[in-house]
Amino acid sequence: TQIIWPETQEVGCATARNHRHEVLVCRYWPAGNVTGRRLDPAERLSRR
Repeated sequence: TQIIWPETQEVGCATARNHRHEVLVCRYWPAGNVTGRRLDPAERLSRR
C-alpha cells in the first residue's frame, strides 16, 4: 500500500530482482511525509 500526497506531481517506479527477491522502489516529487511538516486531513476524492 502506498500514499500519494496532495502536492505530488510526479512518480517514478522501478523493480529489481535476483533469484530470491524482488524489490519495488518509487520516488515522489515533491516528496511527501517530510519530517517536521504537518499532516493535513485527507480530502475526499470520491463519493464511493
